[in-house]
Amino acid sequence: MDTMVASLGVDRARRHQRIDGFGFCEGFGRARILRGSQGLPAEAAGEVLELLLGPRGAALSILRLCIGASALEGPGEMRSFAAVGPGSPDEPLVYDWDGDDAGQVWLARQAATFGVRRFFAHPLSAPAYMLHRPGGRYDGLIRGMRGTGTEAGDWRAAYAEYLLQYVRYYAAHGVDITDLGIAHQPDVLHHRPGQRIRYPLLKLEPADVVDLVSSIGARIAHAGPDVKLVCGDAISWDSQVEYTAAVEADEVAAGYVGLHAGNSYLTPARRPLPTTRPTWMTEWDPEVDQQSTRWNDAWDSGRASDAILLADDIHGALTAANVSGYLYLFGASARESTRALIQLAGPTFHVSRRLWAMAAYSRFIRPGAHRVDARLTPDDGRLKVSAFTGPDSRVVLQALNLGDRGADFTVALSPALPAATVHAWLTDERHTLAPLAPRSTADVHHVPARSLTTFQLGPDASRER
Repeated sequence: MDTMVASLGVDRARRHQRIDGFGFCEGFGRARILRGSQGLPAEAAGEVLELLLGPRGAALSILRLCIGASALEGPGEMRSFAAVGPGSPDEPLVYDWDGDDAGQVWLARQAATFGVRRFFAHPLSAPAYMLHRPGGRYDGLIRGMRGTGTEAGDWRAAYAEYLLQYVRYYAAHGVDITDLGIAHQPDVLHHRPGQRIRYPLLKLEPADVVDLVSSIGARIAHAGPDVKLVCGDAISWDSQVEYTAAVEADEVAAGYVGLHAGNSYLTPARRPLPTTRPTWMTEWDPEVDQQSTRWNDAWDSGRASDAILLADDIHGALTAANVSGYLYLFGASARESTRALIQLAGPTFHVSRRLWAMAAYSRFIRPGAHRVDARLTPDDGRLKVSAFTGPDSRVVLQALNLGDRGADFTVALSPALPAATVHAWLTDERHTLAPLAPRSTADVHHVPARSLTTFQLGPDASRER
């Protein structure tokens, strides 16, 4: 029997990144399905919203919105609200806004009623008529960028205006977009040169990202909306390192950027981006390339989409990459094999334990908290720990045990909290944020094998957010 008791030292005075929140996306028509287009009743939709956004669900605080770029909706495509181009970039864009945006307007308004204040809008691409596409390919640069020639004009200002108009439309619906991307996965074709693309896509080098940030940032600064520009959103975190480094090395471009963001697909978020600005991990979907055909709601079954591995990815992004925001891909989706947090199935829905893995972090680590130092001694590699403190002096500890044996530890807080009670919630194959009996900070705390336990210490520590 393993009787070793480790000591978890938490230095509340040594702060790392400030937390902006945790989030999800319902693009590509999924928001419309959630609203009932495939038979989900309003009452059930309300239950799903409570699970994603409510205080006893995941309490997610960032909603990601997709700005369409295609002429038509279809698999993997979203319709642009300016799909038909004018004759030249000097003419006004032709808008066709339907007030619905594939259900995203409704969802954003619903999210606002739950207290969501961060809305991140990112373009899938520019509309096709703005792109320079040699040989008729679907990928390209914005016309007017380096190497695109001058015969078709410079569309960079029109692209910036296109993105700003999207912000204005949402503002008219009572939703303030706070964070605005410039491109989505601009490195896809660098990593997958043979991939066949059937929709508009920007293929950008680091110098191209600097160009776009500068031109779009200047237009935003002139127009005056209170929105942060998001740099990159690369499919590979390591590629985002290159994009971020290039932007930060350019004084003009760097001055326009509010935060840097990348995805966790080809390389995960396991090292900080080279910037002092906030950074977000903005998309991850396990098994995305494996063409899985089975819905997986398990905590720990050996598949890449297991909830315990999502918890591990969140832990790695927070502690190794120092991200301030963590966004999963889809909150709810209707595909039979979806890896979303919730599966929509006609009039019913099914909840994956991935939701509770996310909720163990997002419900308790709220926007405005800071990650603080947490060190386990001795550390045998089984237990992954992280610690966070908020303005209310409460401390949240996350203890993820990836080993096959339970682990025990005591807590040493510096500075100490007077007479703090410890409340804890267990998440594993049989428990979903199940409350444990309150304990004292002087007690030995146990984390079962292959589980995640969330501890909360401090005044009124039992209050759930």
